[in-house]
Amino acid sequence: MSFFVFKTIQDFPHSNSMAESTHSISKTEFMQGRHSLDKKQHLKDLETFFSYYNEERYPFEFYGLTPKEVLNGEKPDKSKFKKQIKQHLKDLETFFSYYNEERYPFEFYGLTPKEVLNGEKPDKSKFKKQIKLHIEDL
Repeated sequence: MSFFVFKTIQDFPHSNSMAESTHSISKTEFMQGRHSLDKKQHLKDLETFFSYYNEERYPFEFYGLTPKEVLNGEKPDKSKFKKQIKQHLKDLETFFSYYNEERYPFEFYGLTPKEVLNGEKPDKSKFKKQIKLHIEDL
């Protein structure tokens, strides 16, 4: 014989927000706009989602661990990814340097975003000359 202990909502102060958060993750990260066609498919989708949520998803607050790894006793370590974070920030710096200083978007007519931000005005006629010269070089 099994017994269930029923508690009031006051015993679980954040239970609704936790359920809503999980539901939001299910909709945005997992289902991505898809819908289950019937009850059997829905149950299969839920099973797949819980596997994804517990074994494949790496929440920020677990610092590179899955919920299953934390439940199995592994301790989140904030310093574990310092090296990777520094490298990622360096890569971002390189990307934004290229994006702002070396790239010539069509709408800026031969100027970089940095040049436009510094007040230079795009000149369509100058750009047309550059295109003409480039085509002649081909």
